[in-house]
Amino acid sequence: MRLADTLSLDERIRAQQFRSQREKNRFIARRGFLRLIVGLYLNLDPDSIALNAPAGRPVAIQQGCGQGLRISMSHSVELALYAPTPNRRIGVDIEHIRPITDADQIAEFFFSPREYSVFRRLPRKTKNQAFFECWTRKEAFIEACGTGLQHPLDDFDVSFAPDRPAKLLKIRGDRREASKWCLS
Repeated sequence: MRLADTLSLDERIRAQQFRSQREKNRFIARRGFLRLIVGLYLNLDPDSIALNAPAGRPVAIQQGCGQGLRISMSHSVELALYAPTPNRRIGVDIEHIRPITDADQIAEFFFSPREYSVFRRLPRKTKNQAFFECWTRKEAFIEACGTGLQHPLDDFDVSFAPDRPAKLLKIRGDRREASKWCLS
């Protein structure tokens, strides 16, 4: 089965809107693999799956039995990551690490005050890696929340300093809520 054959009509239309063949092929591969994974988990034909995407997050629901499968997915350049879970919230994010010339300005605007303070004090040679560690952890959390970028990124703190384990440190407004989440 070709991946393009598994796509819905809407997905085929979206694929046609890409200007470059490379981006079109990447989109077809990402959506096709998503359908294959969901099909394997729910024992369904990939082309028969209705993907609902509240807040832009794919959720596949098997009709008739009440069982659901949530999928968090992320892609960057030629990599894609899929994390399926049965009826649980999950969020993933991957980023191609590349030099970011305005990382300090982005961090000041999007990171929490605590995170920005930590980021400013890091040695220059570790800042780029730390920037992406903070960014991907924040995006994974808001994806798990189901709010996407509508959730203020400065509303919670994550760990990201070199040699520190991934951890949700604090959520503004609820001191205990952060302890209910796991980052890895």
